[in-house]
Amino acid sequence: MNAGRPKGKCYPLDALIRTGIYATLKPSEQALVTILDFHTNRDTGMCCPGEALIGKETGLCRTSIWRARKELEDGGVFKFKLAKYNRQGNPVYHYVWNTPFISMGTSLKS
Repeated sequence: MNAGRPKGKCYPLDALIRTGIYATLKPSEQALVTILDFHTNRDTGMCCPGEALIGKETGLCRTSIWRARKELEDGGVFKFKLAKYNRQGNPVYHYVWNTPFISMGTSLKS
């Protein structure tokens, strides 16, 4: 999974797949994790796509995004906080991956 990737970079989706956690997630949670991983800066770990972009790229409605985000946060995959508002006045959240959780391989639903 990490063949050819630089060490010290942020690849949360790989860690979730490697630990088997990804397979236990609901489809909406898998879609959200996949898109967030895609938009994660590999050097800083920073990830802050807007809800409109997440909805467009996953096909999820706002309610499904919120529900999946809450389940993933409650499960310890990441935390999110309001980072800013974009030019259209929509909220943009900063997602912070819980890398100790991912590296330990702790069960999400335990």
